[in-house]
Amino acid sequence: MHNLRSKFVIIAVLAIGATQLSTLVATSIMGDSDAMRQAQTNLSIGGALFDELMRGRTRSLIKSVTRVADELATDVATPDRRSWLAAAASGIGADFMLILDNRGSVIATSDDTVAKAYPGLVARAGDDRSIRSSIAVDNRFFEMLTLPVPGTAEKTWLSTGFRIDTKIVGLLHERTGLDVAVVGRSGRRHELVASSIDSAALGAAELDAMLIRPDNIDATIATVSGERFLVRARPFVHDARDVVILLQAPLSGAIAPYRTLQLIALIVGAIALILALIGAETLARGWRAPLERIISATRRISAGDYTTPVGARRSEEFAGLAAAINNMQSRIAERENRVVQEAQFDGLTGLPNRLLAMRSLDESIEKQRSMDGDVCVMLVRLSGFRDIRASFGQEIGDELLLVATDRLRSTIPSGTVLTRLDGDEFLLIMETADRTAAWALAEDIIRVLAAGVSNGTVNISASACVGISSFPHDGDEPEKLLLRATIAQQEADHVPERIAAYQTGTEEQYARRLEILGSLRRAARENEFKLYLQPKVNLADGSICGAEALIRWDHPRLGFLSPLEFVAIAEQSGNVALISEWVLTAAVRECRLWIEEGIDLPISVNLSGYDILNPDLPRIVLEILREHDLDPKYLMLEITEQALFHDFGLATVVLQCLRDLGIRISVDDFGTGHSSMARIRNLPVDELKIDKSFVTELPDNRKDVAIVRATIELAHNLGIEVLAEGVESRPAMRWLANMGCERAQGFLISRPMPAETFSQWVNHYSEDRTAYVSVLDAINLQAP
Repeated sequence: MHNLRSKFVIIAVLAIGATQLSTLVATSIMGDSDAMRQAQTNLSIGGALFDELMRGRTRSLIKSVTRVADELATDVATPDRRSWLAAAASGIGADFMLILDNRGSVIATSDDTVAKAYPGLVARAGDDRSIRSSIAVDNRFFEMLTLPVPGTAEKTWLSTGFRIDTKIVGLLHERTGLDVAVVGRSGRRHELVASSIDSAALGAAELDAMLIRPDNIDATIATVSGERFLVRARPFVHDARDVVILLQAPLSGAIAPYRTLQLIALIVGAIALILALIGAETLARGWRAPLERIISATRRISAGDYTTPVGARRSEEFAGLAAAINNMQSRIAERENRVVQEAQFDGLTGLPNRLLAMRSLDESIEKQRSMDGDVCVMLVRLSGFRDIRASFGQEIGDELLLVATDRLRSTIPSGTVLTRLDGDEFLLIMETADRTAAWALAEDIIRVLAAGVSNGTVNISASACVGISSFPHDGDEPEKLLLRATIAQQEADHVPERIAAYQTGTEEQYARRLEILGSLRRAARENEFKLYLQPKVNLADGSICGAEALIRWDHPRLGFLSPLEFVAIAEQSGNVALISEWVLTAAVRECRLWIEEGIDLPISVNLSGYDILNPDLPRIVLEILREHDLDPKYLMLEITEQALFHDFGLATVVLQCLRDLGIRISVDDFGTGHSSMARIRNLPVDELKIDKSFVTELPDNRKDVAIVRATIELAHNLGIEVLAEGVESRPAMRWLANMGCERAQGFLISRPMPAETFSQWVNHYSEDRTAYVSVLDAINLQAP
């Protein structure tokens, strides 16, 4: 509150101070402006009076000097000219008189102290007809009137001097009302000749500055004895700079009324400041109590106490603010309770979520650690619920998930914590239970869920898998136990029991899978993938009839990786399209290079079942073919029969689009799935590839013989050609050729090789006696 009162005081002082300052500045500016305007007016009037006065004085003096010159012409033979001139000068109030010849030399003078040549006076009076001028004699300045003496044989001049002194200054001051100073120039410096005021403070530097242009009409501000004057310089004699008159108009008189206004404003401001301080103190006291209550309330709210309302009387200024704070307090409490609920509990099932689950697991671990007990963690995943949502919609999926939650609640023993993590995953925490008890509970959970869950409309059998980890055997931290339960759950997905407990060492496999998954995009971007090719031969004549594109990965840290490992991980993570597009691009580019080298062979590429279900696959393949200018007839796409039956209708449409582009279709690993010739006949298929599991033991295994013979015969009846893969012996190749199988592929012909060596291998195939002769011999042909 002291700060608030201080702020009120500061605001009052600043407001009044700003007002006073603006008033003082405004009056100062107005005073200066008005004083300057008045001084300018006075100078203008005084200047006009000065001009008029000097013109009248000059006319009077010229008249007097002219009379003396006329008298001198009649008395030119006067023997005592000195006395005569002195008497004449005294008669007209002059200080001295000179008679000059036409060269300016003194013929006679009334004062020997000024007896010297004055050619300038004669020249100025004769040539410029300027009879008025000024001279300086022994630091005295004189106004000179020079007139010709009439009737003289040799032209002579009468020059009369009138001293410039305080008499003239007094006359000008009296007539103009202005302060007047006369400044004369003696050599290179200026001297103050006379002044109507005490001008001792008027220094030589200021005189020089004001007298740079004595005919300048602009006024100059000068300070004399602490008083400011507006000064205007005027030459005493026209077109002469030896003597200058300074007309000075004081500014202090015009500014005086404004100084009075400023004093009054200061007094008023001081009174207002005192009243403002009193008002600020009174206002602060009135606000102090309610504000202290409000501040105390906000501190309670910030500390999390939302129970105590803010009290305020209706008459107080802050009653409305107090009511608003109380309303805000209740809303914050409601919102915080809701946020806590949403942050710790699942919105659908009401079960604790991951955050609360990890906290509960940490508490159980610490509790059992002190008791030297066990904690079992069970991670349950409802495998079929994602497909249920996709088939029946989110609403029905949520309803069935609620039913499954109720089944789990009724199955688990008391004291077991049931939480929901993400989607279709649940986490169970069992204290003082070993793996045997956890395994038995997992079996009950799988059996209960397999019995079926129903919402009245849909009844399904939920397939669950359970991963188990335990403290302290598998870890002593919540994150590690959950990670190892997750690893065990993934293992459970591949075992008949659908239950797995964490085994030491599987975490390394899990980390390896994660590293492979994290490196997939980098491998495609930085060409860590390598293209390998395995040739195919025509069993009719032993010629090379194409090659299958295979991918290899030389991982920078994990080393050589089998496609069986990283392709499966890519399929599970939804990244298989990345690999397929890389292989397609590399294979098409390689095939184009063959054609440019004169090797006219097609190439086949394996696609995943996820690729076949992509409606954009035909467009992607066509863009790759166009980019490398390759005819679609050179490309064959191989698909597994299992991939066909995830969505047979969509797969048929996509394959037909590819076939319409001119691309050939082959069914790979035929015989290992659940397909039938009845379905195969409805597909746009050009070739069947008999899986190597049926070819390796030919012709010794009678069952394989029967299966392969029937497959070849049925395929031919449907107009489909056959390729046998995995041919590793001559008898097998000979038997296949005799059965009418069109093509073969296997180690007997060649192992997969790097793509960059394939064209060289093809060019030397006929010279390679080991491979070529083996093929020809196997199909009963003579080598050339």
